[in-house]
Amino acid sequence: MATTLATPHTAAQSITGFREITHWIDGRRVSGTSGRRSDVFNPATGHVQATVALANRADLDAAVASSKRAWPDWAAQPPLRRARVLFRFRELVEARLDQVAALIT
Repeated sequence: MATTLATPHTAAQSITGFREITHWIDGRRVSGTSGRRSDVFNPATGHVQATVALANRADLDAAVASSKRAWPDWAAQPPLRRARVLFRFRELVEARLDQVAALIT
């Protein structure tokens, strides 16, 4: 599964009103092909707050293939450029730490 907390806009509103957490493959949201979903519970209340797409082998293979395709371009970047990208990522996480904490809890 290629979904991460740092992935922008990985959740959409579903027909049921719950957020739908999808996979993030090739720079876009992917619902997956398994057709399986699982509830995501708010640990503070015990209520369902979202649903998450469960990956199957095809979804996993697609995420791995995407990563393999992206690797040569990333590896070809100078170390300074890669460091700047990762530093910016860290800045974004730190700037939104309250939101990250709310998402985790």
